Amino acid sequence: MIAVILNNTFDYHYGCKKVIQYLISDLQNCGYTDITLIGQKTREIQQARTKCYEADLVVLNGEGTMHSTAFKNRDTPIALLENLTAVNHKGVKTALINTVWQDMQIDDSTAYAIENSYVSCREVYSYEQLKIINSDTEIHLDLSYFVDVPYIKTEQLDRVIGKFFKRQDSEQKNLDIFEEDWDTIVNRLRHASWFVTGRHHELYAACKARCPFTVLRGNTWKNEGLLATANVDIPFFNSFLRDEEFDFAILKCQNFINEYNKLFDWMENQPKFTLKGKINEY
Repeated sequence: MIAVILNNTFDYHYGCKKVIQYLISDLQNCGYTDITLIGQKTREIQQARTKCYEADLVVLNGEGTMHSTAFKNRDTPIALLENLTAVNHKGVKTALINTVWQDMQIDDSTAYAIENSYVSCREVYSYEQLKIINSDTEIHLDLSYFVDVPYIKTEQLDRVIGKFFKRQDSEQKNLDIFEEDWDTIVNRLRHASWFVTGRHHELYAACKARCPFTVLRGNTWKNEGLLATANVDIPFFNSFLRDEEFDFAILKCQNFINEYNKLFDWMENQPKFTLKGKINEY
């Protein structure tokens, strides 16, 4: 069987790389032996239409891409949804998975594709938006979380500082998901006392490592959305939190340490995502 993955983020950073690796493995386990990956450039997406028509399944990997068309001229999410709509009308099975969904303005034809696709998002805020279009929408953790990470003993660290959105890197930065592979990051955080980040996949790495964190907002509601989905009372901070405010923010978060354990336990008990048995009815 033939599958096409739209929005291949493999080369963006190491968290995204794990997402694509997991998705390919899951599709192979579902019996898809011919898998084509389509990137994020509008022209590449448009030129892939014929390949999508030839597929048995087209999967749109939403990640952090599906947002803000209501306020900005963002070509990529529109091109991705147009492809999904076109192939859905041709009778090809379609799925939108692993996605944020925020401030999306779509027309009736695109809504039809979402209505007739298997849909899964990563957190409750996106779920509340998507279920208006598709009442069968499900919530699953980001696919990177489900990848097993072998334990490797590393240097014990007190404070680790990662990457952010909307502000420059901290002078204290000592972890970067664009430069370090997923297994290394998770193991470094397994041996860290505290982590500060604004990046969604770095937040997921901390949860995988059971490392308490101070999280800043990103470019969408996905960071605070994870906390809301788990129903935990963990503070989050604005995107422009300054370096000199880190101490205050960490002290505030340390008052909620039991909530971190609640979050980590909840995530560890979530079932692994799979498309097996999910798309037959669409």
